Amino acid sequence: MFPHMGFPYNILGPLAIVLFPPFIRNFAYRLFAKHRGKIWTWIKRRTGMGDTKLKHCKDRILGLKEPIDAGWGFDTNNEDSSKHKKT
Repeated sequence: MFPHMGFPYNILGPLAIVLFPPFIRNFAYRLFAKHRGKIWTWIKRRTGMGDTKLKHCKDRILGLKEPIDAGWGFDTNNEDSSKHKKT
């Protein structure tokens, strides 16, 4: 799985599998999965990353049907990304 990813993952991936037993990896993944929304919100707030806006390329995306969920990045009125800018 890791060789196609290139350096450093082709080294770190197998090393992590050997060094960390499955119960530790499973616990860490479950913890991350349980809190991924909070983690992502924290990362966006710290880095200043906003949501991706796709309004400008809507005409080039095949298979879109109305109504489109605002969470997909096509809603220009919803400026959620402004809340996540660095202070």
